[in-house]
Amino acid sequence: MQVPERSIDLTTDRQSPENLAVFAGSPPPQALNFRVHELLTANSPPEGPKSAAGWAERRQALIEKLRKRVFRAFPNAATLEPPVLGTESAGLREWTLLSEPGIRVRGLIRSGARRGSSRLPAVVYIASEGEDEESIRRTLVQVLNHESLVLIVFPRGVDEVPWRRTAQRDVLRNAMQLGRTLDSMRLWDAMRSVEALKQQLDADPQRITLVGRGVSGVLGLYAAIFDESIAQVVLLEPPTSHRQGPIFLNVLRYTDLPEAAGLLAPRRLIFFGRIPDAYQPTQTVYRLLNKPENIGLTMSLEAVVEGRYNHNFSSGY
Repeated sequence: MQVPERSIDLTTDRQSPENLAVFAGSPPPQALNFRVHELLTANSPPEGPKSAAGWAERRQALIEKLRKRVFRAFPNAATLEPPVLGTESAGLREWTLLSEPGIRVRGLIRSGARRGSSRLPAVVYIASEGEDEESIRRTLVQVLNHESLVLIVFPRGVDEVPWRRTAQRDVLRNAMQLGRTLDSMRLWDAMRSVEALKQQLDADPQRITLVGRGVSGVLGLYAAIFDESIAQVVLLEPPTSHRQGPIFLNVLRYTDLPEAAGLLAPRRLIFFGRIPDAYQPTQTVYRLLNKPENIGLTMSLEAVVEGRYNHNFSSGY
């Protein structure tokens, strides 16, 4: 085509990584790039409530925002299929629930000793990443010897054989395209498990206690916020901010954990061992509602299930 031949110089000069890096690999210590998303989206902390009426107004508005802005991608709550019961081992029976189409949640259940016609109190433990069956049994050793019904729920990706890291990374990225996060999906699993417990099993719907360690404890807290029938929540080693988890899309635009925990009031909120200082706003809410005794400490899950809260021990500070 009579196009003149072109000559391209492909010689290269190899540079060290330091010369190729911005700021020679040493960014300024005051750099904010790694958390700029927090600075651009987080609102100022809301002013604490001054009265019970003020809190009631704030509570109603906040729950509405959570439903419409944070958890709007929850699946439709279709009719639950009965959980499938499997084999029993060491007092716990395999339990499988269809949480949403294509998602089966594993659990372990132990039926309590029913007395007469009365229904049983129930303890629902939401398992965390890294926990195995044996460690959970040790945590629940007191209630496993109690007459109550016990359900251990392993939300999706949490089990003795967890998701591979690559699979979990893909779920984290892809779920956000649908307005969900891994933690919001696990919250849904916990909520559906509680609903199945009330509908299909012999649990007293007014005497359900949700328990969890770390982020999973907060999943139990949110499950109780949206289900007014749940009597109480026990938190073991809870995070103090949603920046630590659980991760919910948009939640920090509207609230953070110390205020969100107050949404449970006046129902009981129990901390195992100590109440972190960050939860002072939660205690303020309980005082405004004249229920300061309903937020407290325990060292005995059995006592909480039995309704005994005056343990007279140090807070651990």
